[in-house]
Amino acid sequence: MVGDVDETRALKPLTLMAVAGALFSLIKVRCNMRKRWFLVGMIFLLVPWLLVGCGISEEVHNAVVAERVYVKAELESTRSELNAVKSELESVQKELAITRAELELVKAQPLPAPPPLPAPAPAPPPLVVPPPPDTGDFEPLVITGSGDKTSRPFTVTTEEWVIDWSYVPDPKYPEMAVFGFFVYPRGETLFFVESVLFPEGTSGSTYSYAGEGEYYIKITAGNVKSWEVVISPP
Repeated sequence: MVGDVDETRALKPLTLMAVAGALFSLIKVRCNMRKRWFLVGMIFLLVPWLLVGCGISEEVHNAVVAERVYVKAELESTRSELNAVKSELESVQKELAITRAELELVKAQPLPAPPPLPAPAPAPPPLVVPPPPDTGDFEPLVITGSGDKTSRPFTVTTEEWVIDWSYVPDPKYPEMAVFGFFVYPRGETLFFVESVLFPEGTSGSTYSYAGEGEYYIKITAGNVKSWEVVISPP
């Protein structure tokens, strides 16, 4: 651009000379002698004007050239920045491609098998509660009523056992109360092993040595409000 400006400045004098020569030729051809002095005056007026105009044109030209140089420099700077951004973008694209390839590689690899679960701890052995020691005793049997009664069979597991009995006379006829019982082996109706007949009191106990086995008891009662017989181990 500096070469263009110098060339323009070199051509300016030639341009002025060409203009002046043209004006002179025009005056020589078309004007007569009478008008010579008028045209000469006009030439002297036009030459300063042309000189001033060329000076203004030179300033405008220089401003335009300077503006072009500035714009060109800005364009070069912008182009450099765009190239830098392009390089960074290409670098980022390469990194993304590498990351994508790594992800695909990870996806292609089979997942590792989970570690085996630890074997469950063996269950503790069940708690065995020993049965209570067998003492040979049996559960007490309670029989109640207010009149004659034959009990269901019951089992005795001891050689000796106790029969506790009691009754409540009828308050209207207490002196006429009758109470008694017989204990028979199961299936027997004639031979009994224990008995109580016409006791002197309204309660008492009988100790039996009949031993183990199945028995039943037959109670006889009259003018009695209630009675109770309990058979239990000694």
